[in-house]
Amino acid sequence: MIKSIRYFLLMQCMVWVGMVMAAHKHNPKGTAAWCGSEVPSMTWESQLQRIIQHQKSLPGNKQQSATYNIPVVVHVVYYNSAQNISAAQVQSQITVLNNDFAGTGLNSNTIPAPFAPLLANTNITF
Repeated sequence: MIKSIRYFLLMQCMVWVGMVMAAHKHNPKGTAAWCGSEVPSMTWESQLQRIIQHQKSLPGNKQQSATYNIPVVVHVVYYNSAQNISAAQVQSQITVLNNDFAGTGLNSNTIPAPFAPLLANTNITF
């Protein structure tokens, strides 16, 4: 169950990155189409494609343990400066996310017994 949730969240992140990249491609000026963030570089994309091709080429399509680092863009939307949050708050939440994906999150020791064997380090960092 936990692996399914993590897989779902990973797919959501990939979809979001794809939408950002698609928006960038449709902008004739070549800048970010609808936000001020930068699109992940082509180097990042080529590394991701190499990892995917390597995984497909393994005998029996067995997956090896590898660490995946997913670039994250955070948009803080606020109406006035009192509602703004600090970069430290954003980083603390990314740390919480990384701990959860590493299987060491805050509630990792309270998982019900039937689900405890599913707790794992996904080797995914943000």
